[in-house]
Amino acid sequence: LIKANGERKSIFDKCELLEKELNLAKVKLGDSDADTSDLEKIENLSMELASTKAELEAANKKVQDYKTMAQSSEKTLESATTASGDFKNITLAKIKELTDELKIAKEAATSRQEALEELTKDLSTSRGEQEKVVDDLKAQINALKTEIETSKSNQIAFETQRNNATEEMKIYKAEATSAKDNYERE
Repeated sequence: LIKANGERKSIFDKCELLEKELNLAKVKLGDSDADTSDLEKIENLSMELASTKAELEAANKKVQDYKTMAQSSEKTLESATTASGDFKNITLAKIKELTDELKIAKEAATSRQEALEELTKDLSTSRGEQEKVVDDLKAQINALKTEIETSKSNQIAFETQRNNATEEMKIYKAEATSAKDNYERE
């Protein structure tokens, strides 16, 4: 609207300037017929007024189009911000869940490691027992080692998932910031 008003004022200024130049040209040419000059002036001004009105209507239409685009952009930004917030909450919940699982896995690995160490001590003190007992204990040790390795690999997988989720959250945050910046530029 401000731009349209500025254009309107500019057109009025041009009209006045052209009118003055026309009068000067007529005086230089020696055309001093006042009645014809006034009628032509009125006719020219009427034509210029009609042209100016058309330009003003076009400018008002542009202003309305810009308002519509701004409102649409505002709604889109609000939707993107809401979606980003929802995703952030979901991602944070996943991270917390994975962190809790990682903590449980670490505790389980520690307790299994302690059990393994205890079994190893028991095995070394009971070397004189029958061969069957030794084989059973070795089998238990191997099973516990396998569980520890599985727990460690699960721990690494949980850490990788947590890192991936954190990176995704950063990407969505950057997109939301970019959308907000684009909106502010518009």
